[in-house]
Amino acid sequence: MSLVERFSVLRSIGVECIDEDELRLLVDRKAAPVCYVWFVPSPRKDIAQGIMKTIYVNKMVSAGYTVKILIADWFAQTNYEIGSDLNKIRTVGYCNTEVWKAAGMDLDRVELIWLSDVMNVHAANFWPLVMDIGHKNTLDGIKRAPYGLGILQATELLLPCLQCAGMLFQKEVDIWVLDMDQREVSVLARKYCEDTKRGNKPIILFNNILPDLLEYPEEAGVCDPARAIYIEDDE
Repeated sequence: MSLVERFSVLRSIGVECIDEDELRLLVDRKAAPVCYVWFVPSPRKDIAQGIMKTIYVNKMVSAGYTVKILIADWFAQTNYEIGSDLNKIRTVGYCNTEVWKAAGMDLDRVELIWLSDVMNVHAANFWPLVMDIGHKNTLDGIKRAPYGLGILQATELLLPCLQCAGMLFQKEVDIWVLDMDQREVSVLARKYCEDTKRGNKPIILFNNILPDLLEYPEEAGVCDPARAIYIEDDE
């Protein structure tokens, strides 16, 4: 596969890229760039997280990229359907991987990494990074990157700092594949790298999130099943 084709594969899975020139240079100089996919376990997986993610991952693997999925189990603790038990969350995560397997994802060529394992093994370095990211950002800046919808909860002020740390702690990563609703968090991560002269400023590819099926989604609950088509739906 030519360099142009390999670059086109990445651009085909991302509706936006930060920064496209950096991405082109990376593909030109590195034979197998390392692509990390951010994923938060969920008891209900919609078709974007199931089938579309499978298509994206398989495209990258087939083009010769090294693909790793960071399963952000820590973030699933904010989902009231699961609760804060990390053992239960890991079970949900394993169920999610079975959905990918059934959808045809080439998991034999993909490495799965659990964020809680990274945080536990490297706690002495991980948490100081979280604190430094928080120290170098204002409250208004963090509030521009909330994780939930509606009322802003206190935990949502911590999550952007945690995700930035989770992204930057993986020093081997070349490219992050995120959903479009995580754009502000990725901007925080890149700005932190610029401010601290950190060397691993991430290149970001954003998958588009499917449009809401509700006519007035702002009037419905975040977990309203009518919002999307889910893998386990019968009809």
